[in-house]
Amino acid sequence: MSPPLNRTVVEGEHAELECLPRSPEWNVQWVREGGSQPAGQRAANGSLVLQAATSADRGWYECHVSAEDGQRQSASAFLDVDESHEGVYSCTAYNALGSGGASGGVRVRVLRPPELALRPAPLYLARLGATLALPCQPAPTADPLAPPPKDGRPLPEGRHSLEVGNLTLVDIAEEDRGVYECTASNEAAAARALTELMIENVPPRAPYNLTARPGVSDIHLTWLPGHGGAEMEYTVWYRRRADREWRTMRLLTRGVTDATLLQLRPGAEYELRVLAQDRLGDGLFSQPIFVNTLGAEMEEIESVGVAAAVTEGGGGIDGSGDEDATQELDVSVRLLEEGALVRWSGVRPGERCEVRWYGEDEVGGERLLASMHTSHDYMLLGASIAPELEGGAYRARVRCGSAAGHAALHVPQYARLRTVAVGVAAGALLLAALAAALLVWRRRSARSSRDSRTARLHKRPR
Repeated sequence: MSPPLNRTVVEGEHAELECLPRSPEWNVQWVREGGSQPAGQRAANGSLVLQAATSADRGWYECHVSAEDGQRQSASAFLDVDESHEGVYSCTAYNALGSGGASGGVRVRVLRPPELALRPAPLYLARLGATLALPCQPAPTADPLAPPPKDGRPLPEGRHSLEVGNLTLVDIAEEDRGVYECTASNEAAAARALTELMIENVPPRAPYNLTARPGVSDIHLTWLPGHGGAEMEYTVWYRRRADREWRTMRLLTRGVTDATLLQLRPGAEYELRVLAQDRLGDGLFSQPIFVNTLGAEMEEIESVGVAAAVTEGGGGIDGSGDEDATQELDVSVRLLEEGALVRWSGVRPGERCEVRWYGEDEVGGERLLASMHTSHDYMLLGASIAPELEGGAYRARVRCGSAAGHAALHVPQYARLRTVAVGVAAGALLLAALAAALLVWRRRSARSSRDSRTARLHKRPR
């Protein structure tokens, strides 16, 4: 057959895409990209004819030719329809005295978002050492494609080639597994397509090599990431060996591979797992490890979780101890459903920080309640307030190298507030009971008065 050629017409003009079979007895069918039927008519020679092309007719068209003996051929062509509104415009003002002339010309350009003429499949499966081609071609109006990134990382050096958007990977390795993105763009917008490459006989790897350092009421857990470690989100699942329900701690920063679990019971055995999830939400659990927290007698300082209702930067208990710091940290505390979240900024990623909690003593001074270390820029504390800590002032002090900062915490007297609330509720119930009794008494008095007047009206004289 004679395949069709790409055509460009102005909106409203006649457009014809030729598709001439070798024999007039052969069957010719036209479809648009995606399988929809075109708006034009098929001529006797097999060509597709559009009497007046519109902007909606712009796109790819496929011609399928089938012979009587079962042979099939197909070809495609792109029809580009230029908008008739594009051009140079000027404005001329008139009145009774005439006109001052035309304004300067303004050029109007009609831009359309780009399209991908050829998209990759959603998923590819390849073997180690094989060669794989990922197709992705832009429509003629789009700019040339840039090399598609893999999970935000550069493509394997020396093992890939790019030709008109089509990516070819050679000698595929295990680290090539991931999500690839193809982008076509022009001045109007950008079009993207995603595909995932999985390696045959290489299953997704969960976090591994879990290592724990226990304390009295905390456990510091580290692990090695599986595939795509920098782009993974991690959640630590933990429970006491004797419990059925799991507790979770989700890490707020991608790629972080360590966590500190707080508010644990001293001298208890815990089961720990790590769940890794990628951008698509898929993930695997690590193998469990079992860790025993230390006994209370083995630690001088016992960790105490403090949840704060009010946060202030500075103030509160004296922030002494930060005088030698050369950089100030911005420390804040926010109350979450899981507990109190202490966050700070102004440090390098991964820098190890010390978090200390201070409270007031009997004479108005301060005493150290807990001391913890972390490599994050946050620390999640316990979800409840210990009764002995209610109604006091506390301070969270964070130090990361030569940088330091603190935030004051004021915890309300929850027990006193509960007592007042109970007293108010009891008083309200008592008043309601008195009001109800008074209402009943008044109704009975009114009924007795009416009965007495009725009896006097019916009494006979002697």
